Amino acid sequence: MIPMMEELPVSSELSADDTPWRRVVFVFHRLWTLVTARRVLRVMGPLVILGSGLLLGWTVWRNRELLLSYPWRVHVWVVPLSLAVYSVDLGLAVCIWGRIVNRLSGRQLTFRRHFKVYVATNFSRRLPGAVWYIAGRAALYEGDGIAKSVISLASLVEVILIALSSIVCYFLAWPFGGSAWGGWPLLLVGLVAGLVLIHPRVVGALLRRLGQPEVPQLHYRDMLTWLLLYVLVWAVGGVTLYSVVAGLHPLPLSGLPHIVRAWSLSGAAAVIVFFSPSGLGIKEVTLTLLLVPVIPVPLAAIVALLMRLLLTIYELLWAAAALKL
Repeated sequence: MIPMMEELPVSSELSADDTPWRRVVFVFHRLWTLVTARRVLRVMGPLVILGSGLLLGWTVWRNRELLLSYPWRVHVWVVPLSLAVYSVDLGLAVCIWGRIVNRLSGRQLTFRRHFKVYVATNFSRRLPGAVWYIAGRAALYEGDGIAKSVISLASLVEVILIALSSIVCYFLAWPFGGSAWGGWPLLLVGLVAGLVLIHPRVVGALLRRLGQPEVPQLHYRDMLTWLLLYVLVWAVGGVTLYSVVAGLHPLPLSGLPHIVRAWSLSGAAAVIVFFSPSGLGIKEVTLTLLLVPVIPVPLAAIVALLMRLLLTIYELLWAAAALKL
């Protein structure tokens, strides 16, 4: 069983003598305890999934006449092109994940090994509570002599970097066209806070708190390098989304920056509910709203749902392929 932070000996209160880094760890502990509360997941998970599904379904139903009369233009290259771009994106994600694990564990596992573990457990993200896929990772890496606490922390670092990089990607694509989201100051605040959280001293404190006696040498430049690589992952993911949209609706290349920003911002929204099943549909709802400026509302809902379907199929294909590696 994966070690949860609430099972570890963490002080229930802070004292005036505690260092700033200890205070950060304390906040992490409180947040971890909150988001992994099983009673919260059991009650809120199904409700939010149902609400998200009803919202998307209502959007499609309300615009059913437009959908039925819409001059659909589906290109046969949508699936192979999106699969190819997704595969490149997957390779980048695995490469970054492997670097994180190797650095935190002090081992040098091959890309092939990381790829097998990553794709074998990736689909389990869609199960209720993201701890399942973390537990799967921990179980598979245990045979390589890597402690479960290291995989727990590596997964936490991964989530933080994914969230931060989505915000960075949003701002980098901003100057290339399209209107800005009104809540961008909140993204900026979150970015600054996140850059503090990925400081090696904070990560080291978390690693010690998770029971790892030997903390590997971490450098801030490592964190920033991984962060920038994840920005590339979001950008390539945006290209995947663009290929799907362009396969259904005429969209000039000038609309690519908006698509990339929509993909990254919807991903940031999904990471907020990371410990809930598959983003609870939050990503699909957010993506639908963000695509409206460039494509019709009903088509935006269809594209969001189609992306979920295609990515699920691609994940299963690569998971099956990994069994033969």
